Amino acid sequence: MTRSTITPIPTNTLYYNNQKYLVDISLLNPDGRVFPINTANLVNLQIVDDGLLWYKTGTLVVRNPDNIIERRPDGTVPVDANYVFRNDGRDILSVKIAPIVDDHSNAELSPDSYNMEFVFAVYDKKDIVTGNTVRDKYLQLNFWELDYQIFSEINVDWSTNNLLPSNLIPSLITDEERKVPTGLAIKNLIQFVLGEDSKFSTSWDTGSSKIFYNSLANNNAIDDLEYLLYRHTSQKTGNQQEGDPCLLYRDRYTKTWFLQSFNNLFKLAVQQRSIAGVLHRENFIIAGSSQSNDSIIPSFQQIPKSTDLKYFSNINSIITNYQFEDSSTNTNTRFFVNYPCYSNDLKNKTFKVDFVDNTVENVKNYIQKTYVDSLGVNATTALTLNKTKKDAKIVKQAYSFQKDKVARYADSRNLLLKSMLFLNQSLAFTVPGTTYRQANCFVGVDKNQNTIANNFDNKLLGQWFVNKIVHTFTDENYTNTLYTVKLHTNDRMPISDDVG
Repeated sequence: MTRSTITPIPTNTLYYNNQKYLVDISLLNPDGRVFPINTANLVNLQIVDDGLLWYKTGTLVVRNPDNIIERRPDGTVPVDANYVFRNDGRDILSVKIAPIVDDHSNAELSPDSYNMEFVFAVYDKKDIVTGNTVRDKYLQLNFWELDYQIFSEINVDWSTNNLLPSNLIPSLITDEERKVPTGLAIKNLIQFVLGEDSKFSTSWDTGSSKIFYNSLANNNAIDDLEYLLYRHTSQKTGNQQEGDPCLLYRDRYTKTWFLQSFNNLFKLAVQQRSIAGVLHRENFIIAGSSQSNDSIIPSFQQIPKSTDLKYFSNINSIITNYQFEDSSTNTNTRFFVNYPCYSNDLKNKTFKVDFVDNTVENVKNYIQKTYVDSLGVNATTALTLNKTKKDAKIVKQAYSFQKDKVARYADSRNLLLKSMLFLNQSLAFTVPGTTYRQANCFVGVDKNQNTIANNFDNKLLGQWFVNKIVHTFTDENYTNTLYTVKLHTNDRMPISDDVG
């Protein structure tokens, strides 16, 4: 009888939610120090995918008894076996997480969709005491992506003049002639900082607004990038009234950059008002028991139909509890208000006020026609008005130095549109984790049992925009916490916009 061969389990393999994962974490720096972190010492790894940030952030906590990462336990261990922190933004944390498909499985898990690969820079670390001896210690590392570290620390001699045709001499043309589309300026700045091999989406938004800009002496590159993004107003598409805000983000695996307008994001959520679009990634079901009485009606599907659902799991896609929040009164009265924009035309000696496009009523109508109408037959913008707002008795003024009306949207209407999306009704929930989930996409939330017709489900169920995801790994568990927002209700609510 021959002894069976036992293959040892690698220290970088973990099982989460009935799925095997490769979890490869290492510290390294330009001095040539490389320190692999054994997953047996993993306490907590959080990777935050925030849709409003183009870079990922997070925290790693590992067991570090007697500061063993940096301390030699005895003379038999080589001097260079431990890690030496530089503390200058060049302590690199390499993180690679990928599901492992067994040989007998027919599953095809595309690396583009499922693999997480990051090069982080450690920006802070903390020694955590957990007991009464030096062996009872953890090490906490706070990190963000290395490319953000580079953007946040360097000054660049950069100007939009870089984008002008070579046959133009900047000193011989006017400032107006030097202006370039803001989307192209953002793209060129990224290439200038990170290199010409940076990858960009073919649907990159070039913008309707133009700018002439030189980096200020005390600016870091991130200041320039954030200013250009603030000034950016998207290009016109179809019958859309010119310009709305954009989100800047990049793919976590291919590192492809995207500059996507709100309008295009919502166009990709649903097709023909009922079929899930390419950005609709997953459907969640709220767990619960149905009741039994005469007022119950059969439930109807509140989420778009899908002929090719990207992901659904009988374990990972079930919501057992959630936190729902309406837009607060304070938010409604402070941010969802009329926003007239004032400006001076110095050449013609005139004073201008852009008010019509920036009233809260017209912005609500813009959201309905541009975003919400495509989401469902009866979908209605979830924004409450009243006579005080409609009569312009609540006003917040803005001033713009921009000559062009579209460029002035950045100081007025774009702020309203951002507030109405990200400060609207929200839903947060924690579910068993999968690496498939990412921010800046849409998910469906529904029930699979009969329910009483009610206005709360009119808000709760349906299609949500994923604003943020937190991936949390421990040595035993993996969860996702999703933070989602919703611009609309599935049907009109019994709320009047004409009350006093």
